[in-house]
Amino acid sequence: MKRRILVVDDEPLKRITLQIELSEAGYEVLEAADARTARRLFDANPVDVVVSDVRMPGMDGFELLTYVKQASPDTIVILITAYATVDAAVEAIKRGAYDYITKPFTTQELLARLDRVFAGRATAIAADTADVESFGAFVTSAPVARRLIDHARSAAAGERTILIHGESGAGKEVIAEAIHAHSPRCAMPLARISCGKTDAEALNAELFGVEGAGRTRTGRIELADGGTLLLDLVEALPDATQLLLIDAIEKRSFTRVGGTTHIPFNVRLICTTRRDLNQVVQEGRFRADLLYRISVCTLSVPPLRERLPDIPLLARLFIAKHAPSASAAPATDLRRQDAGDLAPAGGGADDAALEAASGWRRARAVADRHDPAAPAVESTADAGVETAAGSASLADLRGAAPRDAALASPPTISRFALDALLMHTWPGNVRELEHVIERAVALADREIRPEHVLPLSGPWSSAAPGADDASVEMPREGEWDGGRGLAETVADIERRMILMALRQCNNNQARAAQKLGIPRTTLRDKMAKYGILSD
Repeated sequence: MKRRILVVDDEPLKRITLQIELSEAGYEVLEAADARTARRLFDANPVDVVVSDVRMPGMDGFELLTYVKQASPDTIVILITAYATVDAAVEAIKRGAYDYITKPFTTQELLARLDRVFAGRATAIAADTADVESFGAFVTSAPVARRLIDHARSAAAGERTILIHGESGAGKEVIAEAIHAHSPRCAMPLARISCGKTDAEALNAELFGVEGAGRTRTGRIELADGGTLLLDLVEALPDATQLLLIDAIEKRSFTRVGGTTHIPFNVRLICTTRRDLNQVVQEGRFRADLLYRISVCTLSVPPLRERLPDIPLLARLFIAKHAPSASAAPATDLRRQDAGDLAPAGGGADDAALEAASGWRRARAVADRHDPAAPAVESTADAGVETAAGSASLADLRGAAPRDAALASPPTISRFALDALLMHTWPGNVRELEHVIERAVALADREIRPEHVLPLSGPWSSAAPGADDASVEMPREGEWDGGRGLAETVADIERRMILMALRQCNNNQARAAQKLGIPRTTLRDKMAKYGILSD
């Protein structure tokens, strides 16, 4: 079935040109010379996209936009104008416009935007109807992540050491927790330690324990005996700790700091890293013999930008987690429940069942697994140690109705807000998505709209770490004469951001592209576009 587009423009040449060229591209096109005619056509025909000029006699494009969104919230509206201003673009987005194009533009530019519209819609619809698979608290409907789950399930059944690689915020610890929960050691402790938080002396004491001066402190290896030890950010291990760990793995025993007694231990080791450890070995900051021992089995967690179907899925989970109804319910800590018993949300009939049955509690438990900032516990029993004992079963969770069903009504998220989320590159992965949704829930009432999730932050944001001089100076009120259109203003900002990133990265294009959150090939194309020379 052809997509139907309504073109509204009082310039006959532009309107007829668009009608011909969009028809040749495979779309069914209706055309109107003014907004009132467009309203009649819109009322009489189902329309997928409205492409409308802003300045027209009588009813203008903004009034038409308001009418269309009230009559059919799911209809895409793209506004076009020869008199673009930043304020007008912001107003268009607030009113629900999907995009705002400055004249003159080519039909190819419009077609590219339409391709993104329908590609994003297809992804979101597929995510709504796809079978959702879960492995512990890791939920997905993306094929690339399904393969990860298959490999992780196989690895969980064995006893080999595992190295999990992935970008920050992608879900490495979530996978590690699920492996433990599905392993033969699931009834025994899971102890964790972050290798990047302390110096070598403190890290050795925390890992191996301390003995002497009339007192003994138990280390994480000893606490995890019989279970699993999770070393997070293993690339940050100091050299001295690496040597002690190699010796412990070889001998299956260790000595507390300050002690002389060799203590046997039986733990399964899982390590996570954000770096390519082979590269770190070449840099001389990680021992090759340790890498061989911890990477018997390797898993790679794909970044969120490669798991587009998961964006709507996770967005709904985080909405349920951060909605006021969740906080109004009884404060039950599900963080330590068996990860394997938590089910996905956001997919087809299963989604409806979850919302009706366990609602926010399941979503909150799943989403909590993605929270790296969970407060640390200090008691001997809970100092980085978790067990799967006492967990609820999936059947129990499905059958348990929320205690305050009337309160379990988090806001919905509009298709246009999902479109905005799907177009973002997510350099901060799942963690960044949660922060965006948390902010949107705070701003929205009953529905999360594009203005609640925009602007999506990037690595250049002044609020981002290390972005002290990467902010872009915008025209101040009263200083901008409106002489340049929106396209020229955006192009100028983009060019200056690229120059700043290159300067901060000493003209290293790979690092600059990473800082900007774009592929290196895209950076090269933009450098050529703006005439930026490569050193």
